[in-house]
Amino acid sequence: MKQRYLYSLIFGIPGVLISAFVALLAGGVTAGLFWIFIFGDNVWPFWAEWIIAAITVIAFITALSFIARIGFFVGKKREIENTPINNKHIIISVTTLVLLVFLMVIYQRGYIFKEPPSKVCKDICVQKGYDGISTSLGRTVSGKNTCSCWNKATKKYDEVGSIGETENQQSDFIIIKIPIIEYKVPGNILSEPIIKGYSQKIIRKNDEFIIDPATLGYNMEHSVGDIKLRLVDILQDSIVVDVLANEQFNGNFYPLDEIERRSIKNGGCLGAFPLVMDVYYEYCFELNESDSQMTLKYKIEGKSTMPLP
Repeated sequence: MKQRYLYSLIFGIPGVLISAFVALLAGGVTAGLFWIFIFGDNVWPFWAEWIIAAITVIAFITALSFIARIGFFVGKKREIENTPINNKHIIISVTTLVLLVFLMVIYQRGYIFKEPPSKVCKDICVQKGYDGISTSLGRTVSGKNTCSCWNKATKKYDEVGSIGETENQQSDFIIIKIPIIEYKVPGNILSEPIIKGYSQKIIRKNDEFIIDPATLGYNMEHSVGDIKLRLVDILQDSIVVDVLANEQFNGNFYPLDEIERRSIKNGGCLGAFPLVMDVYYEYCFELNESDSQMTLKYKIEGKSTMPLP
């Protein structure tokens, strides 16, 4: 191998990490200028992250090209002077690379394996029910970046808290899983319904929502009235709801004389309004939690109230 190429490699090996430091410095300086002169403590638009990322990549490529080019000219000069390859230079190159990696790991103290704040912010937005397509890292509070999520309904960013704080917080919404059914005998709505899957709906605190027995089949639709609830709170192992109204025989909702506040745990049930005689029905719930996110499934259980003969 010609020395011009060999020395490009010798300079380029440690140059990768040197260029990475230069790129991070360039990205940090750009973010600092944005903060001081343009955005300040306001919510940053999502395209600001793109600009910072682009400048970081350009700085890396430029620095690495410059370092490799220095190696190229050094090797070319040695060729002209007929100077033999010096193995010490190869050893110095590899040693420098190892030392830089070691210093980087020591400096980061494990942070190197963590997700970048922008990815953490996106995950938080998705967890809280936003689409996660557009997120923003805003001002710094107590050394932590704030995370904001784009709200399509209001056409603005909602600040959801500081990264590191929001990660361990209980979510402020639940996901209700609505059954998707098929009938055991295709086309026969009087046959047994079979749950083939679930669609999902996000219910936030203070949202009103309806549980529709029609999602559990034709027979349930005509045996039990819908129930209207309001989500009041989300606790560690339960949710708190207000029972607002029941659907009755004429298909209209009738509010309760007095709103009932109920706590629902896994396996808990709420009384349902029967549309048929001599049967008592309940809405029963399956409440699960994963990564601080509550999901709610429901079914209807009933028993006859007719006296035994």
